[in-house]
Amino acid sequence: MKSQIYFSFITICMLWQSAVHSQAPIAMFPKMNNIMVQHQEATQKLNRGTEPLHMYYFKLGLEQMPNDVQAAINSFSESLRFLPEYAPAMLELAKLLYCTEDDYFNALVLVERTWQLPDIDSQTRKELQKFSQQMAVDIHDLALDYENAGIYPRALVAWSSLNDFCAVAVISDCDSVAKDGVLRAHMGIYNNFIRKANQALSRGDLEQAEREIRRAMGYQKLRSDHILSAHKAKTVLQHIKRKQHWQLIERGREYLEGQSFGNALKSFEDALVIEKDYPVFRCKELPYLIKQSKRPLLMADFERLRIALQINELELARSILLTLDE
Repeated sequence: MKSQIYFSFITICMLWQSAVHSQAPIAMFPKMNNIMVQHQEATQKLNRGTEPLHMYYFKLGLEQMPNDVQAAINSFSESLRFLPEYAPAMLELAKLLYCTEDDYFNALVLVERTWQLPDIDSQTRKELQKFSQQMAVDIHDLALDYENAGIYPRALVAWSSLNDFCAVAVISDCDSVAKDGVLRAHMGIYNNFIRKANQALSRGDLEQAEREIRRAMGYQKLRSDHILSAHKAKTVLQHIKRKQHWQLIERGREYLEGQSFGNALKSFEDALVIEKDYPVFRCKELPYLIKQSKRPLLMADFERLRIALQINELELARSILLTLDE
């Protein structure tokens, strides 16, 4: 290859000397131009053979960027294949993925990997700092948009991504802003459960209200490092239990009047459980109402026992006795 370049150079000199002696240099320009092109191509091939391949593909990617983004992406990827820790190629690839391909996730991963490299030249570090700042601002704005729209699960993902990014990238005040955003997102999710519980409560759907409020309490328990207390949810739960307690007693009375003694007993016993577990107003009549519901059921069981013994159905009689013992 070197001999080819040397030969091209000698040929140029000889042609120029010949043109000068014949006093017709202009006629030689087309031939000289062809030889110069050949010389340039040979030089490029020689450089490719002697230059480190990661550098060659990096420079090729820079040349391709204005006209062929996909070719540039391929070249930068090829550069990283030969030297996976080559910071300039990593950064340029991240920029292309982020700005032209909307591949935010892989761009973010590449930038975080670049920051973790042990040795980054000053120029690349300066560009990395600038691009990281741009990415942080974009993620911040996206998280804030989700938060303002009340879409807290997505806001949490965005704030958490920013928090992870700030733990790697060197960006001033980024860490504290991201942590505050994560806290607000967790509180937003917690408060959303409570809001849904209150909505169900206002509709009179106590079962749905309790499901939502228990989700709030479960979320607080899971995220106790961000939500220190479930006091707000517990207050709503107590309100729900007061309404359930009153509702169960009223429903039990209706069952009792309709002589549906089994349903009446279940309603009164459920109300008694609430009285034991929650600070609700105690119904002094409740023990009496439970007895009123049990008496007809016991009388019916005794009658079934008498009939079973009368017809000598001992297994059935034993089963009824077990029920009475319970």
